[in-house]
Amino acid sequence: MFESKRMKAEFEPPRVGQSETRKPLLWIKRDGDEVFLVNASSEALTFVRASSGGFVSSDDGAHATKGDWAPEYQNVAPGEAVKVEEYDGYYDLDYVLQVQLQVRSPSLGEMDLLSTPAKGGVKTQVVLWSAPES
Repeated sequence: MFESKRMKAEFEPPRVGQSETRKPLLWIKRDGDEVFLVNASSEALTFVRASSGGFVSSDDGAHATKGDWAPEYQNVAPGEAVKVEEYDGYYDLDYVLQVQLQVRSPSLGEMDLLSTPAKGGVKTQVVLWSAPES
């Protein structure tokens, strides 16, 4: 059973190129078997929930998988991380998995965001960038 978890985000932010003028607002960080959504924006997220999906291939073709929605979070503060997924370090290694997020905030509105699929599950990935600085 998936247990919700909230914590102060003490993860290193994703590395970005020197020419990148945008900043990560929302990003995913894997810590062991747990996957967190980090709110690096300047406002609270009023609603967050996540699900996962993916596939595994075999000799007979591909077999899809779809997870249930994880518990939802409300009022995710700036600088806070919430657990959105957990992987099994052994059984999930052969699966190509991605995280689907539903996020709501006052200035960003309601968004559906998808991580890039990755074998063994998502590692670290920015899912929402700030506007470019001019």
